[in-house]
Amino acid sequence: MIPRVVRGPLVVPGHYTVRLTAAGRTLTAPLTVLADPHSLGTPATLEAEHQFQATLVEEIDRVSDMIEHLEWTRKQLETIVMRYEHDPAQQAVVEAAKKLEDRAIAVEGQLIDVYLTDGNEDLNRHPSELYQKLTALYDKDEADEGPTAADLAVNTDFRQWMDKSETALRQFEQTDVSHFNDLLKTHHLAMTIQPA
Repeated sequence: MIPRVVRGPLVVPGHYTVRLTAAGRTLTAPLTVLADPHSLGTPATLEAEHQFQATLVEEIDRVSDMIEHLEWTRKQLETIVMRYEHDPAQQAVVEAAKKLEDRAIAVEGQLIDVYLTDGNEDLNRHPSELYQKLTALYDKDEADEGPTAADLAVNTDFRQWMDKSETALRQFEQTDVSHFNDLLKTHHLAMTIQPA
């Protein structure tokens, strides 16, 4: 599973209501968030940054959903290979499953470094892909001053990258996965690759 952004955007200074629900009871209390007196941010730049971070969280979730979809497809393909790899009558299915998994890895590789493990040293072995780049853009320290022109321009490029990746994923599902499911039917196997 791909980790989601753990914390959302920080709230801008203002008046809020905090609500706690437990054991069938709901309690509310007023809360005032004050501006950091050392911040260089203005109300306008804080609000602009809040909106930008909220957009990035949505984009990161969108990319994460695509990655998880591809991971689920790959898991199903691996199950098919394991089930039929020693059945001589199903070798065409096994080979097709391996090729389809390679295509899934190619699509997923545009979204995230598919070779990442939990080790920090992996971060420098392969180029960062869309997921890593979006999370890096989200995790910046100078958030009080709002997004820069460069932040906005880079994110425009990232959105185009995301759109191309969604198109590639749809084509993969509609063409490659569909053809593979047809192959499963011709081999009289009562299974199909199901979307996540």
